[in-house]
Amino acid sequence: MSQVTIDHAGSIREDNTTLLVGTKRFKRMYNPTGGTLAANTIVMEMPDAATYAGNEIDAANTDNLNYMAGVVDVAIPTLSWGEVQIGGYRTLISVESTTDIVIGDSLKGVNGQTYAVKDQARGTESTYQRHITALAARTDNDAGTIAGIIRCDGR
Repeated sequence: MSQVTIDHAGSIREDNTTLLVGTKRFKRMYNPTGGTLAANTIVMEMPDAATYAGNEIDAANTDNLNYMAGVVDVAIPTLSWGEVQIGGYRTLISVESTTDIVIGDSLKGVNGQTYAVKDQARGTESTYQRHITALAARTDNDAGTIAGIIRCDGR
């Protein structure tokens, strides 16, 4: 059974890593990279991380596209811990719409980037278990943010 503690008003922390706020889920994760990870950007777990296995994050690369961790809540500086939203509704998620995004599309990470794109191969069905479902549309070749449901917590 998980140890559950009250973290601050309205929040509960499970096992000192997962923060529950309403229907949103957050995980405390570590940024070992050479730069700050900006708020609202997509990050991936680093599956081969030696220092904090399962808790280190970085931008997407070809080795970790199926390990989407979620969306950075507040900017996480280099060599620091911060909150990553791993599940639930979010109003600001960084996207790039080389291909139009419509409501209901599955979104995935892109090699070398911290934004999500339409999963063109699958449409509304995701290629990866961990993904984001778009709740807003974005037009062709437009970068910005949209609302979505984050599905990176195995639920």
